[in-house]
Formats: sequence, structure tokens, C-alpha cells
Amino acid sequence: MKQESPPIRSFIRDYKLEKPGGIICFTASVHFQSERNWFKFISLVHIITISFKHLDVIYLLNPEIDAKKIKTMFTNNHLFHYTRTRRFQITGKSKTLGEYIINIIPINTYCGTTAMAELKAKIHN
Repeated sequence: MKQESPPIRSFIRDYKLEKPGGIICFTASVHFQSERNWFKFISLVHIITISFKHLDVIYLLNPEIDAKKIKTMFTNNHLFHYTRTRRFQITGKSKTLGEYIINIIPINTYCGTTAMAELKAKIHN
């Protein structure tokens, strides 16, 4: 499936993240930086495209994220960038954390058999 955002298309192509059936799910090191906070964590990342809405959606699938009070879903409404250092970057603004930058750096293209089965089931339902 063709993504709407050029930075996402380049990122997926360069890291060869798309799996058969158009599923894009991988493990990444996620670095969060704001005026008040900096932390990193490992997370599954799932990217989907809703073609009829011209919308790309990025999900961070780590349950521990809620404790950090950051969003786990990002859309084209946020600023997406793909840097020369091959980091996918999301910029945004939060009421509690202020302006932020999230860098997503794939560790591998492995999503796990349980996660893949759940994602495939959601696609077919």
C-alpha cells in the first residue's frame, strides 16, 4: 500500500519495513525529547495508511508509554521528517510536555508472531 507522506515512504523503503500483505510493523528504539524531558524506550511500531482519508498513522505499541504521558498515535497532522541520519522524526506540541521531537530508529524488522497475528486479524475484520 502506498503511504501518503513522502518521508514515511522513504523511511519504509530504506529500511525495507513492508511485509507481505502490506503490513508495516517493526521493533524500534524511540527517543523522546521535549523542553522538560528526555527518555528512550524500545517499542513495536505499526504504520497504516487510510487511503480514502489520505492519512498515514503511526502507532507506538509499548504499554509502558502511558506512564510517560506521551501520545501513542501520530498522523499526518503532526510534522513527519526523515533525516539524512536515517531517523524518522515526528515533531509536535503537548499541553503537558511542550514542544517535542520523537526519533524512531528501527532495530529490526521483526514484529513478533503474536503481534503479526493480531495485526493480520484486524486487517481481515
